[in-house]
Amino acid sequence: MRSDLFSIFSASPTGFGFANGFRDGMPDSGPSGFGHMVTNMNTINAISSNAVFSSAVFSSARFWNADSAKAGSARLLRFCRVVLLTLLFTNVMTAARADTNSDAGRDIGGDAEVVRITVLGDSLVAGYGLPPGTSFPDALDSALVAAGFKVEVVNAGVSGDTTAGGLARLDWSLADDPDMVIIVMGGNDMLRGLDPAATRANLDAMITRLRAQGVAVLLAGMLAPRNLGADYVTEFDSLYPALAARHETGFYPFFLDGVAMDAALNLPDGLHPNKAGIDEITRRILPVVTEMLAGLQG
Repeated sequence: MRSDLFSIFSASPTGFGFANGFRDGMPDSGPSGFGHMVTNMNTINAISSNAVFSSAVFSSARFWNADSAKAGSARLLRFCRVVLLTLLFTNVMTAARADTNSDAGRDIGGDAEVVRITVLGDSLVAGYGLPPGTSFPDALDSALVAAGFKVEVVNAGVSGDTTAGGLARLDWSLADDPDMVIIVMGGNDMLRGLDPAATRANLDAMITRLRAQGVAVLLAGMLAPRNLGADYVTEFDSLYPALAARHETGFYPFFLDGVAMDAALNLPDGLHPNKAGIDEITRRILPVVTEMLAGLQG
């Protein structure tokens, strides 16, 4: 597979190709930040601290009435034990509820206006081959904070994913209730020779659902190697600007602009950006992201 990919990129007369997760099941060395499981303990705590407590107290009172009638010391001891255990349980649940509520209300810098950005993508987003904390979402988060924005960037990248996979896990990826989603997908569709019409339909469905939920969208485009044929290249390359125009979303024409095919900015495989490459991508896309953020926060 690697030799095929190298031949594809080297044959490109325009001198560019791009790195993408092209094998299913590739392990990510970077944090995925994807699929957060959110548990709301408020209902559980309310039941525990009210119904359970009341039931225990009433049961204890019943024991006490029996004890009063019999004046048995054993019954009295049992009553005391039940009350003490009930109080202990209630205190534990109250503390748990306080911790949960504290976590639910926490945000970056204690500011309620933090903008949450989810980056939905493949290995280019997941951080394939990179040390933890150096993926594109990590670099973007750092750059935006340095620029004075209050943001939280979530990594929703899965190596080897196609647009069909991204659409299938869209709801799971939205668990953090983002204000903005950056879509970096479609490269694997092209590498597998999938019909550009299917890629367009999947991306269209993603954007439609996001927009319906009031989520701002930045679509990052991909470009097909020229040796795939003029018809394929024209159809694939044109689907990104067409979708951005149709949905009036933010648009960044080529995610790997300035990085693709530059050995100094890619890993030894020649396909995936190294840390320097990620930094360059971040530097180039940053003005587009900040412009959109200014509109959201303004």
